[in-house]
Amino acid sequence: MSLADHQKVDLVMEWPGHRRVVLIATDNGEVPDPTQREDALRRKLSAYLQFVTSGQFARANPNLADREIAIAVVCANAPTDGMMNITGIQDHERPETFIPVEISTVAEFRASLKRE
Repeated sequence: MSLADHQKVDLVMEWPGHRRVVLIATDNGEVPDPTQREDALRRKLSAYLQFVTSGQFARANPNLADREIAIAVVCANAPTDGMMNITGIQDHERPETFIPVEISTVAEFRASLKRE
């Protein structure tokens, strides 16, 4: 999967040792232009937010529906400064809905799994 395929959730995983579910978005480097890459990320994050707020996540994963949800963006190449400024996404119609977003390289993401 990739940022360019913003209609699909790349991966859903239970975070080791926590009651947290992480929706993983992969940035495989296929969008090299920084502005287009950031736009693709915003579209992907919006789709992930819709996946959660529409109830689709809960229906697809009833055993995980009561968990805290976060989004991890895992990048093959270093994220842009604009990407690093994204710390979460919020539904404007439901301001109480905020999903934290963590952006890292593949190596950083793997290291975070080992720390847990």
